[in-house]
Amino acid sequence: MSILHKFLISKYLKNFLMLIISLEIFYTGMDFMQTNHKLPDSANLKLLYATYNAVVGLEITLPIAMIFAWILTLVSLIKSNELVVIYSLGISQKKLLQPIIKTSMVILALFILLQATPLAYSGHQQSKILHNEYFVNFKNKLFLKYNNYFIYFDRLYPVQKKAQGVILYKIIDDDVAQIIKSDTAYYVDDRWFIVNATIISKPMTIDWEESKLIVRKGVDLKILKGFRPKFLDNVLEQVAEFSITDAISSIILLNSQNIDTYKIRSSLYKKVIVPLLILPILVLILFYVPISSRFLNMGSFIFKYFIGTLLLWESFMMLFLLSNGGLVIPEFAILLPIIAFYIFVYVVTHNRLVHD
Repeated sequence: MSILHKFLISKYLKNFLMLIISLEIFYTGMDFMQTNHKLPDSANLKLLYATYNAVVGLEITLPIAMIFAWILTLVSLIKSNELVVIYSLGISQKKLLQPIIKTSMVILALFILLQATPLAYSGHQQSKILHNEYFVNFKNKLFLKYNNYFIYFDRLYPVQKKAQGVILYKIIDDDVAQIIKSDTAYYVDDRWFIVNATIISKPMTIDWEESKLIVRKGVDLKILKGFRPKFLDNVLEQVAEFSITDAISSIILLNSQNIDTYKIRSSLYKKVIVPLLILPILVLILFYVPISSRFLNMGSFIFKYFIGTLLLWESFMMLFLLSNGGLVIPEFAILLPIIAFYIFVYVVTHNRLVHD
């Protein structure tokens, strides 16, 4: 790594850390002031609420911190005439961007990896604490369909991966062929382990004189591969949040059942694709910043990019809400505009390089 790269990265990271910590404290503090009177009278739960709130806030504070860290870095370079010196040494804009883009990609990769962990459900957990439901970890009386089974759970415990009062109806040719009953079932190794089940099988052809029900008791069996309890919890709660791993497995599962996955695809694109919007903004800023402080109106420059960044980011959040509500296909609402923005930035920067 060259001295220039180390210099730029250190300046950028200092500004980024200062901004992200300040924004997170501000975001968490403001929300805590508004909701403190609604929170349970427990220091542990209040601390958990603040932690979950800080993670939720990263979706807003991270892009702002990354973009404004770059703006502050450029302003510092311009005011000290260091940017003129860098260009006079023959350093091109592409080489100047390389360490910033690589550092930003590492930050974004860490943020995306965070969305593959249980912290991706921070918003849901935060809401449960606020409504005093944090320790309520079961769902009552669920009736669902999966492949050729209709499934009834008297109680489902998503966190413990356990169900009570289980009844499965196996359907063959639009007829109930088998009923499986059990007091308890556990989700183990991507399957449901039905404990001490009673299986009632009906003959496929009915002979009124000889046909009879076959009843077996005390049977243990593993069925319903991929029928994940955490996914059930999210769908039944109509939660718009999914971790990356849960979103991918849920899309595969629901596609196999011919069920629409627009809400899950929207959540996946929001967590993986939308953060990448930051990179072309960083490129665009450099190509439109003056190199000398004589031509820099700092107030106008910062205000212009502040408003522009917020409007662009909020536009994509609005498109996410439209796709999440099923009004627009997620690929059209999220993927297509981001691809178009990348193409726009490439064309604009390429034209400036040609003209320069």
